[in-house]
Amino acid sequence: PALTDAGTARAEALADLLEGEGVEAVWSSDYVRTQSTAKPLADRLGADVQTYDPSDLPGFAQTLESRGETALVVGHSNTTPALSALLGGEPGNEIDEAGEYDRLYVLSGVGSGAVETDIRRYGVRYDANGG
Repeated sequence: PALTDAGTARAEALADLLEGEGVEAVWSSDYVRTQSTAKPLADRLGADVQTYDPSDLPGFAQTLESRGETALVVGHSNTTPALSALLGGEPGNEIDEAGEYDRLYVLSGVGSGAVETDIRRYGVRYDANGG
């Protein structure tokens, strides 16, 4: 399914947040919602959204490490924490698949053996109860 209006606003908020942060590559799984979340930043950067296979997270982690780029990766509740861990970061608490769409993992030092993880929020936080 497509992003909701709130999801579209969060995607724009993510682009606002990251536009000046030196992102060199934008990655997304091949789903409409993740591609739509990645697209605003990619458009602003004049970059393509590159697609990765979420069923091969170890291979994708190796790709990210070998490229050494500052990258946005748009993923899923069941892949993003695992990818963070594969890159040497913290997985954080379990993501609420039904309502948590605003978590941003910022990993610093990937490939150095000393990865720092900063888990943030962006945009208007989704509230499944409408409050």
